[in-house]
Amino acid sequence: MKMSLWISLALIFSLMFLVSCESAPTTTNNAKPANAPAANAPANAAAPAASSATAEADIKKLIEDLYAALGKNDTAALEKYYADDYVFVSSEGGMMTKAERLAQLKSGELKMLSLTHEAPKIRVYGDTAVANIKFTQKFSLKGKETSGSGSTTVVLVKSKDGWKVVNGQATMKADAK
Repeated sequence: MKMSLWISLALIFSLMFLVSCESAPTTTNNAKPANAPAANAPANAAAPAASSATAEADIKKLIEDLYAALGKNDTAALEKYYADDYVFVSSEGGMMTKAERLAQLKSGELKMLSLTHEAPKIRVYGDTAVANIKFTQKFSLKGKETSGSGSTTVVLVKSKDGWKVVNGQATMKADAK
């Protein structure tokens, strides 16, 4: 009788083990659901929707203020919006630091005569954001007037002082005169 009890218990435990194995995933690559964050993803990679909407509103306001300052050649205001390590890449591929860009405006070498833009397309990635903006401008560079339209990409980073522009890149359409 003892022997049949042990055999019965062994069969029951074996069945329980087999049933539990069938409900476990059969893959060995530790697959996760498609919407699960990666194990090495930064903690701020997916900001909550509310803070993302707030960030977008803050960035939209900064861009409005930035374009207003550019349109008025207001270097004091631009000083606040550009990060210390700001880099601008022109349509011709030239690169300028914050100091060089501001000096170009202060000296009058570059003078904005008019500047308008469409609503920016903003994407926020935690403490970093990218904005794409279509613009129309008229400016004087080294005494030569040019006008046309184009697009710009602006990269922003959130610092202790708020959002700052760290990079700007402008591309003029071929119809610039």
